[in-house]
Amino acid sequence: MTDSTEAFLDGQGLIAGLLASGESVEIPEHWLTYYQTRAQRNRGGRRTESPSSLIKYLGCPLSWFADRHAPENQGGVFVPNTFGVLGTAVHRIIELFYKERPANRDEKTLYEIRDDVWEALTTGDIKGGIIDTNTLKDFQYAIEHPFGNFTKQGGRAFIEKRVKECVDNLLAFDDRPHRTKVIAQEKWSRAETNGISFNGRVDLIVESPKGGHSVIDYKTGKSHLDEDEVPSFDHLEFFKSGMYSVTEPDIEYIEQWYLMEELNVRLRANEERKGFVNAVIDETTSQMNRIENSGELRINPASSKDCGQCAYCPIKDVCPAWNEGMSLMDVAEAMKDKE
Repeated sequence: MTDSTEAFLDGQGLIAGLLASGESVEIPEHWLTYYQTRAQRNRGGRRTESPSSLIKYLGCPLSWFADRHAPENQGGVFVPNTFGVLGTAVHRIIELFYKERPANRDEKTLYEIRDDVWEALTTGDIKGGIIDTNTLKDFQYAIEHPFGNFTKQGGRAFIEKRVKECVDNLLAFDDRPHRTKVIAQEKWSRAETNGISFNGRVDLIVESPKGGHSVIDYKTGKSHLDEDEVPSFDHLEFFKSGMYSVTEPDIEYIEQWYLMEELNVRLRANEERKGFVNAVIDETTSQMNRIENSGELRINPASSKDCGQCAYCPIKDVCPAWNEGMSLMDVAEAMKDKE
């Protein structure tokens, strides 16, 4: 797998293949009209996306369009689930830990923060802002509406167990947190390409030992890297983090901390890789713009059927990849009946 600009422009690699796959189908008129009018009133005609939505587009344009731009899905159709609130809780614990004065960043403090956050989630007492009301509501919703085969009790127990395990493993990634120089955390990072504004939030930026900065992305799930696979930005799992190498200054490394596995995947953000990221963003945003102009959407949901995204997709039950004979018009009509 390569993440060179030249190879991408020649149509080589995973992401180039995804961007070229599928067939174009006509977008239902009421979807297209909403998409166009929303763009006109959003920031003076500029559409806003995020690194996550760009990854969703690469994996499945239908899921991206239905989630981001179909009128039936105002307010979002992706509801809080067990894995999402797990990630939110762990991120909040780590954020509070690195907000501590360097001298206070030790194991005792880390576990105190973990226990305080968990208590706030489970009692509803947000303790003057240790978590916000949206995080609390998402947690409560996820417990009351278990994901997949979880029961209410099982979902809560799973989250509690995983939170403890992830926090236990944090110091394996940073064994001297009192010496870590934090540049920024939970920082909004923005860039604009082809009239589309990208807004994403960086978990943590620290000073690299030899100068420059490292972007660190926390992961509470498992890596999808094959055992002998060489990491690169030409992989959906790493491209999202790689985007921050071109939206933030002085980034030397991109790191992903897989807290459950004690696995740190570290990639140097050299100029070749940054060029690859820019080329992918340019082509992806160009395709997004062509959707409005052509009235057609490139769709191949079956290509992402095995990548894991489908498990979290709100339109899986009406998707052509999972329902034989279903058309895009059928999807649009079915979604009108969704809450």
